[in-house]
Amino acid sequence: MSTVNPIAVPTNNPRMNRTIPIAMLWIQTVALLAVQVAGQSAAPSWDVEFRIDTDVYADESKPPIISTKVMFLKDRILEWDDSHERLMVIDYPNQQIVLADFKSRRTCTLGMVEMESKLDALRAELTEDQIKQWSSMVPPSSEADGSEILQSERIKYQFRAVTPRISGMSTAYADFADWAVRVSAVYPPFKPPLLRMQLNQHCKELGRLPTEIRLWDLRAQSAQPLVARMLVQEGLTDKDKMRVRDWSTLSSTLKPVSADEYFKSPSVASSKSISGK
Repeated sequence: MSTVNPIAVPTNNPRMNRTIPIAMLWIQTVALLAVQVAGQSAAPSWDVEFRIDTDVYADESKPPIISTKVMFLKDRILEWDDSHERLMVIDYPNQQIVLADFKSRRTCTLGMVEMESKLDALRAELTEDQIKQWSSMVPPSSEADGSEILQSERIKYQFRAVTPRISGMSTAYADFADWAVRVSAVYPPFKPPLLRMQLNQHCKELGRLPTEIRLWDLRAQSAQPLVARMLVQEGLTDKDKMRVRDWSTLSSTLKPVSADEYFKSPSVASSKSISGK
């Protein structure tokens, strides 16, 4: 799978080059993010199967508002949102994204090329000032506690990332996160999630996997961040594999609808994931 404007780091140690050269490349990345999508619908470039469990908290003193299990296969990715009884399948062989809402018993299919075109159109509508509001002109900054901060005028991410033991995990997760924010940006149409795609790109280039992401909406009165915590499960369990197999049977019981009709469903419109900001 190709990436969104990959940044070529000139040495074998990326962190040694995060000054002027990386800053210049970062600005070029921001400009290209605003005007084009570099075909992320190609075949996956990883050869590993694993799972990432994510809990999203609106208030860390309370139970998570969203809990998902993302199963990474060699040719597709399945995100099970058991909190809201939904599923997203990123299906590379068929070049499509399948969304299922089990509460309303409905499903819809989005073409990957169509998704990229719609996001292109949204980006083309952005002015230069809007690009600055929704993206960062500089790379993430490192904090004393080991976290990193990536911020635009409107939103801020503080995140922690690690180098996974198994090669390919960082690329797989970054590609999944890009498709997730594409769906959130296009249906219904919000501003393109440039900053989150920059975060994904940054982690992918360094071969790192996020373990915690904190998101602040700088326009909101509350200083409370939305917090996502990720737990990696190397390999898939027998239960995971059974759920994957059962999906093909379960899908035949759902009613296919258009994307417009699907996103009018109250159960779909009632929540947003951290990746959709």
